[in-house]
Amino acid sequence: MLELKSLGVSRNQLSGKIPQELATLSFLEDINMSHNKLSGMIPQCTQFGGQNKSSFGGNISLCGLTLQESIFRDKAQSNLQSKNKC
Repeated sequence: MLELKSLGVSRNQLSGKIPQELATLSFLEDINMSHNKLSGMIPQCTQFGGQNKSSFGGNISLCGLTLQESIFRDKAQSNLQSKNKC
């Protein structure tokens, strides 16, 4: 699994935080975790930062990583900004 290049787990009803261990997969190029129930901080690493915003879309409780465009719905985004916490 250390040489995993693509991770597609969209629409699997996954919940909880994204495991920090995924940041150690240096070969990981493509990630799709969209449309789950993920929450908390998106790990700050090259593998996650280089992804398209749609890779994390549909998880309104994710925060932390600055993507090219917001992945949050307008209401959820304003709630996060006003509370400023994950």
